[in-house]
Amino acid sequence: MLERLTAWLAGDAAADLVPRHFAFNTPLPGVVCLALLAAAGAVTALWYTRRLRALPRLRRVLLVSLRTAAVVLLLFLALDPAVIAQRVNPGEQFVALLFDDSLSMRITDEKSESRGDRLQQGYALAKESFEDRVRRRHQLVRYRVGDGTQPLREVSELHFDQKQSDLLGGIQQVVKDLQGMTVSAVVLFSDGVQLPGQTAEALAALPADVPVFTVGAGESTPWSDLEITDLQIKRTDFDRSPVVLTAKIRSTGLAGTEAVVEATIGSRVVKSKTIAITDPVQTHEVSLEFVPDRQDWIEYEARVRLVDKPGTAIANADHIAENNMQQFAIDNRLKQYKILYVSGRPNWQNKFFKMALEGDKQQLKLTSLIAISNAEQKFEFRGKKSSLANPLFEGFEEDKDRPRYDQTVFLRLGAAKDELTSGFPATAEDLFGYDLLIFGDVEKPFFSGEQLELARDFVDRRGGALLLMGGPRSFTAGGYAGTPLEKMLPVLLYHEGAGPEELRANQPYAARPTVEGRLSGAWTFETDETADLALWQGLPPLYSIDRFPLVRAGATVMAVGALGPDESGNVPLFAMQRYGEGRCAVFATGDTWQWKMREESAGDRHERFWRQTVRNLVKDAPAPALWRGKADAYTQEGPATFEFLLRDKAYTRRETLQASATVTAPDGTTATLPIEESLEEAGVYRAPFTPALAGLHRLTVTGADDKGETVTQLDDAFLVQPDYREFQQAQYKPEFLAELARSHGGQFFTLEQMDALADAIPVPPSLESEDLVLHLWHLPGFFLVLAALMIPEWYMRRKAGQA
Repeated sequence: MLERLTAWLAGDAAADLVPRHFAFNTPLPGVVCLALLAAAGAVTALWYTRRLRALPRLRRVLLVSLRTAAVVLLLFLALDPAVIAQRVNPGEQFVALLFDDSLSMRITDEKSESRGDRLQQGYALAKESFEDRVRRRHQLVRYRVGDGTQPLREVSELHFDQKQSDLLGGIQQVVKDLQGMTVSAVVLFSDGVQLPGQTAEALAALPADVPVFTVGAGESTPWSDLEITDLQIKRTDFDRSPVVLTAKIRSTGLAGTEAVVEATIGSRVVKSKTIAITDPVQTHEVSLEFVPDRQDWIEYEARVRLVDKPGTAIANADHIAENNMQQFAIDNRLKQYKILYVSGRPNWQNKFFKMALEGDKQQLKLTSLIAISNAEQKFEFRGKKSSLANPLFEGFEEDKDRPRYDQTVFLRLGAAKDELTSGFPATAEDLFGYDLLIFGDVEKPFFSGEQLELARDFVDRRGGALLLMGGPRSFTAGGYAGTPLEKMLPVLLYHEGAGPEELRANQPYAARPTVEGRLSGAWTFETDETADLALWQGLPPLYSIDRFPLVRAGATVMAVGALGPDESGNVPLFAMQRYGEGRCAVFATGDTWQWKMREESAGDRHERFWRQTVRNLVKDAPAPALWRGKADAYTQEGPATFEFLLRDKAYTRRETLQASATVTAPDGTTATLPIEESLEEAGVYRAPFTPALAGLHRLTVTGADDKGETVTQLDDAFLVQPDYREFQQAQYKPEFLAELARSHGGQFFTLEQMDALADAIPVPPSLESEDLVLHLWHLPGFFLVLAALMIPEWYMRRKAGQA
């Protein structure tokens, strides 16, 4: 109403005015003026009613109404009613126009033109009228928004090539850039596709004092699309399916169709699965299991496509092809993990353990150190027959190379010529070359105090794994309570005073994996839970199991021994926990060989179990040179910083190395990266890299000492993917744009409503503005109304004979 009055009163000059409020231009307060009008109307009506009481009722009411309205209108004009308006200076306030310049604007919704084309054409048609109306009251500034914000001269300069739409961040940045100026409003032209997580909750971070208007650049047409929203790759320890791909597939508007999820190498399909789409919006979780067919870094592609059904109109209705595929890389290089099995005496467990690992000789290299004659505590004089040799060689001819009486005699199985010649390693260089230590049926006196400390460092600093097997001479019975190893264990040990029944249960029991054990893949024979349970139930029972008073907080029990008919009789059989950089595990028995000896059928469950368990323990053992914080994939043309931890064979962090890093791109070109040593952390080196090509890249990092000799080396690879984030859930989102505008004092418009948008942009109050008083009595309409009231009243009164 005020806008119309301002236009009537000011004419063409109204475009430069902003009406603020209505007022009476008198010294009297507005409430008093309204009271005077009400009193004048009441007095006039009462007095005139009494005077005309001789007239018929209908004529009397009409005359009283006309006279009262005329008196009130005359008094209203006498009080000088006015519209108070503000003269606008366009140089004082700004309107920021933000244009979405991201890849999603290239999407075609329904017609042949893309969202970007629609925006440029629609704005060009309305530009002259829209900008002219806005410039009367504001100054205009244009920005493009994508990864960030940049000034924009003309809308025709938009290329729609930004890799992501940070819409809310763009609004914040523009308001920040215009800090110190009066911002009337921010107008966002977009399709509503924004970064993940920018939902209604994130809107609260926007400035609350600047209105936000939004203009939709898409079409609200039926949307149909098929996309991979998430991809997880797991390298399992399971013998028969080393790689598990889990993909989340989201379908929209495709009910009644079928889709195929595939893992491919080039054009060759490695594994596939068909899914049926039954709902308008549906999410599927699909798992594919496969075994890599060569030993190297392998680049795969996961993709989803609609099944082409002739005669089905929706068969080719997938709007976006870019979100139908994701690349991933598998490290299937031949890696040999070294296992050291230490036993205090020859036993069946070591024999059958060795047989199990022979099924994967290339990957799992076992070295066994078995004591066959322990050292004597003191020399025993036996006259002429006395010898300094170990009693094992008593009766043989003297040989200076034979072990002395105070030295243990070892049997080295699977060892190199110069490996373990003096027994259990005494230095970090010798011990840290292994990935897994297994102590089976060996007592604490077998080791020196320094060797136990070294075993702890093997887990804590080197990041290796330690497995303690159970048995009558293990854990508390083996003297490990109170040693450096006890603090590493995932269980507490009994100390002095515990009886044999507390330390060990000598009765048959069945091994049962826990949920955590099945999820790890180590305690799983089949992916089907029912079939897997049947295989475990079919194993022969074991006999005798070590007991522990408590499992440590943070440890994971992967299997239990079922001593009774219900869960109350379960005791931990296999438990594991992280310790420092590595892991420590306990297996409360040393007799799993009974599974193989007593199994009726010629199955391979015992062998598979141990291969899976060993893989699970060694898979995270780090090399001396380590790539820290490595991502699953990097983004093409996205800057990244690689961070490396360089250590020597003793896993000591090395400083001041002559480090170099070389990257080989998919096209065979190589680049040497600038690499700098960290000043904050010893042994850490960083190198920046911006990949120009998508695909599998090879990386070699070398650290040399001041003599030029190589101390450590890292050979790795990484995947670079095209940046398709803009195509995830990329349907036109007018609801988001409307919510954004509503929550910040603005409105949502379409491209066809830009004239209305120009009128809706408010002008904020300014201390330097000029207030104008527009008097209502300047409007001729009021006098015409007054004449229309008084002339009929005078005529009717004269006709009735009234003065």
